Amino acid sequence: MLYHGGINPIAAYFPTGGVKAVGTVTGYGSYTLVLVVAGSVLLAVYGSRQLSNRPRVTLAALLSSRSRPVAHAEKGRRSWLSSVTDVRSPIGVSHPIQDRFPGGENSRYYCSLSNQWENMKSRVPAAYVTAVLLVVTVGGIAGWLVPFVQTPNAGGSGYTVEHVYVRADDRITTATLYLPDGDEQVPGIVFGAGSGTAPALYTNYGAALATNGFAVLVAGQTRELETGNPIYWEIRRDTSNIFELAAGNYANWATYLASHPRVDEDRLVLAGHSGGANSAYRVAYERDTEGVVAIAGRFPPETDEPFPTNLLLATGSEDSLVPPSKLTNVSAQLTGTALQPGHQVGSFENGTATRVTVAEGATHLSEADDPVLVRESAEWALRSVGESPPETLDITVRSIGSVLYQFLFGLVGILAGTALTKRALASRLDDRQRRDGIVALVWLVGFTVILHTTVSQRVYHFGPMPAQATKYVLLGGLLLGIGFLLDRVASSRSWADSRVGSALFDLGFLVGPVGAFVLLSTQFVTFQLVTTVVLSSVALLVLAAVLSELAVLKLERRFRWTVVGIVVLWLVPAIVPPYL
Repeated sequence: MLYHGGINPIAAYFPTGGVKAVGTVTGYGSYTLVLVVAGSVLLAVYGSRQLSNRPRVTLAALLSSRSRPVAHAEKGRRSWLSSVTDVRSPIGVSHPIQDRFPGGENSRYYCSLSNQWENMKSRVPAAYVTAVLLVVTVGGIAGWLVPFVQTPNAGGSGYTVEHVYVRADDRITTATLYLPDGDEQVPGIVFGAGSGTAPALYTNYGAALATNGFAVLVAGQTRELETGNPIYWEIRRDTSNIFELAAGNYANWATYLASHPRVDEDRLVLAGHSGGANSAYRVAYERDTEGVVAIAGRFPPETDEPFPTNLLLATGSEDSLVPPSKLTNVSAQLTGTALQPGHQVGSFENGTATRVTVAEGATHLSEADDPVLVRESAEWALRSVGESPPETLDITVRSIGSVLYQFLFGLVGILAGTALTKRALASRLDDRQRRDGIVALVWLVGFTVILHTTVSQRVYHFGPMPAQATKYVLLGGLLLGIGFLLDRVASSRSWADSRVGSALFDLGFLVGPVGAFVLLSTQFVTFQLVTTVVLSSVALLVLAAVLSELAVLKLERRFRWTVVGIVVLWLVPAIVPPYL
């Protein structure tokens, strides 16, 4: 779910709750403007310094020299030739094209003019290309660093994060566990992610709640198992069965968190977004809980029993799936009172508090990073367990869109930096293998740092996952085997070094091992196969662009395959289901 629908600008403050929204598209737009201006200045300064060290051929000399032979007679032409010689001599170029223009002095004029022009084309762009690469590298890295400098407290502090698997009832769930620092028991809150999304997407909720003293389990997708292997999915037309299965998964998450030694099982709150909220409704009827935070929960259970605990109903004003009017109906169905947005009834002391909250401008997707909803969720959870919310929650919410922009800035910076490294080493290192190895290593380290600090932290966690060692071994074997065979074939084909041939073999190295791995790891389960193919394709598109650049830089095939293969081994196992 790579989407950002927030409209909050950088440093938009919410004084009543102390939550800030930062790093949206608007903020990066102003930053881009500054970057363009700064880059232009740097380009002009750097380019002029490079050109000042080069022999100069002025435009006036070229224009005047071109017109004089036409306007004057033989004497004037001879005089012009001497002036051309004066202009040409400092450059010190040879004139191999003179033989193409026999015919005396006129031929020497055209040869001199042509060679001066060719000399300008060969020397001037080199300096400017280096300057442009430098500007793009610095600008890209700066764009990646800006959020860390502007919002050093984004995500809060005082807690640890652990990626876990919850196994129960022949099902496995990918989850993220946030634990406050210390050894004392703390209240717990289960947060069910929206259908088909990953726990990393709800980092803002996990961080805000953990910063304020909660142990938080953000649970993502659940997949069925049968004696350790996947069972084949079937099309389910009975919606009640779907809700029952989802509620069963949610109940397992609640049991897992309540049994954690750091969690006070008597102070447990249930929460979720979209599908996760629908399950939170149902589990609240099955076990004792202090409160429920339901964000965009459209389908409450059909029951005449009053809701058994404190209930916060929330959505975005632009949520087309769960509009505010829908929550008014849900509140009437669960509590018997049709609440309008902003209204609250009941009491926290006896577990009857109910409130409807609407975040202005938020869509169904951007509710995952909306600062108003993060603040309201944390305050409701604290009040439900008998604690008073602090005046400020001391948490800065970062939008998913800003994270993607940060990744793109960093990616462009690393690609430009790799090309700059290649140009810098070309004249300083004669050993091609060492040179290509250094260039490949620069890209690998840079890409790893950029991805790990952005997308892997806030959108989709990419591992490493030691519990899934079998997957790494399988994909590693496929990369080595298929890569070795393709390299042997390419070495025996003269056309393999052409642009088309190189692109075909690079594509084969990417698609071959990954395609075989996806088919084997998903066991041809149609539902999981489609999801995994889509996610893998996104990763392969990025890596295909990287391979193209490394090929353009003329890195040896084995070097570029090695570094890209390492990244494939890092990313792809995290995308496929954890069956193996």
